[in-house]
Amino acid sequence: MSPVPMDATSSFERLYLLLIGNVTLVRLAVKQLLNSVSGIIILGEAGSGEEAIILAKRSEPDMAIIAIQRFDETWATCVKEIQTISPRTRSLVLVDEDDGDGLFRAAEHGVWGYLPQNISQGELVRAIHLIARGQVVIACALAPEQFARLSFLNTRGTNNLLPLSNREFAVIKAMAEGYTDRQIAHHLGLSVPTVKTHVRSILRKTRSRNRAAAIAVAFRHGVIS
Repeated sequence: MSPVPMDATSSFERLYLLLIGNVTLVRLAVKQLLNSVSGIIILGEAGSGEEAIILAKRSEPDMAIIAIQRFDETWATCVKEIQTISPRTRSLVLVDEDDGDGLFRAAEHGVWGYLPQNISQGELVRAIHLIARGQVVIACALAPEQFARLSFLNTRGTNNLLPLSNREFAVIKAMAEGYTDRQIAHHLGLSVPTVKTHVRSILRKTRSRNRAAAIAVAFRHGVIS
């Protein structure tokens, strides 16, 4: 298998990953897919949520790849703990099957990617790069009633229900585009500490545990399209 180069549009020279999953063969398969990819470095593997939390605290990776059968409350708790001890770590979940609520549960817990395990190497690498740039990546089949539920969650056109100031709206839009605090500060003519203050206010007002969850809230309210 020939090496897969980093996307030419990516500004990331190195991405440090943690592989998580309770099925050894699945973890091995994901590892084999990523070992040949230039710029992606696997820091370690964890076979359980408890191991994952310990490794995340020790290494603070850019991303956690979680390959599991389904995203249940146990794994949701694992993601929450990882985000608490390593806020910079973004989670990408690869599921073998969906129980009907996995996608919604993942969104509620600030997961950045939700994909089936049978994706190709190219699709996985592309998802990793998009998430590294601040994009949320989702690919799954939804039953009609589930799609209707998504439609119900979509409250576009109700920006007034999200109590953000004009400056906070500008900051969260920049966050969704993957800009760092320093880049946001430069773009909006603010200091970095001021941007951080706005981010904390956004998290509080959207009742979000992390930036990914806040961005998801903004999407649902039509602030980001």
